[in-house]
Amino acid sequence: MAGATEDATAWYTHITELSIVPHEYHYILRMVSWFFITLALAPVLPIIILIIYDFVLWLWRLSAYEMVSSRQQQSGTRTATVPSLPLKPSITTLDANAPDDGHVKKA
Repeated sequence: MAGATEDATAWYTHITELSIVPHEYHYILRMVSWFFITLALAPVLPIIILIIYDFVLWLWRLSAYEMVSSRQQQSGTRTATVPSLPLKPSITTLDANAPDDGHVKKA
């Protein structure tokens, strides 16, 4: 078991020692890599921020609606209802230009 961990660390050490640039310029390489990582995340972050904003706005509207409906129940007020239409409208309401004798007007 000890031999396996030594092999793994030896492999990691060997990989980290392979470098194109000298060790003195390691910080420059790290800065360049962070720049490109930031550049890659630039289009994704606004989308994530908009999704979080949308979720917070949904929660806020949900809580505001519940507060309004609970206030209405406490005060006993009712909201205005839309008048319902008749199930079968009469013929006169469908065609107000129809003649009274039952004949159709010609244009």
